[in-house]
Amino acid sequence: MKSVIFKTALSLLIALALVCCAGCAKKKSSTDGPSPEGGDFTFALGSAEGTAGEDVEIPLTIRSNPSIAGYSVTVCYDPAVLTFKSCDNKVSGGFAVTNSTVPGKVRVMCTVMGGNALAHEGVCDLLTFTVKEDAPAGTSTLELILADSADAIYKTENGKMPSVECILEQGSVTVK
Repeated sequence: MKSVIFKTALSLLIALALVCCAGCAKKKSSTDGPSPEGGDFTFALGSAEGTAGEDVEIPLTIRSNPSIAGYSVTVCYDPAVLTFKSCDNKVSGGFAVTNSTVPGKVRVMCTVMGGNALAHEGVCDLLTFTVKEDAPAGTSTLELILADSADAIYKTENGKMPSVECILEQGSVTVK
């Protein structure tokens, strides 16, 4: 019972935090200043190969992180080719939630509390999909988007949570 209450409270807290910030452009703005490593702040989906019935793991990676406080992004996939199975969050100290109630879409959310920054580089989530038994051979695109006003990448600055602009890179699954 405590676990259900905690998960519900956490989901509401994350949703509230994300509603406070609207949108994020696809490209980093020059007004954001340079990123720590000199490159553009990027969220990127990886790629994988698999055969019918096999699980494939797709990393969601952060590069040149400007010390964001959290994110909510949506991964779109072809439900005729893949079935979403799970998401393993790799961010130390972050609270993470996934929502996959719509076939072909999974929302991935992560936040840190208390005005802290998510100072993470590299793989932040590992998404697992199952290749459908009747999936046709070929490459199926995985699209990383900010689907609606609930999706955002944000910082904590002076008690506010402004959106951070970033580049979103797509991934793929190649069915053999």
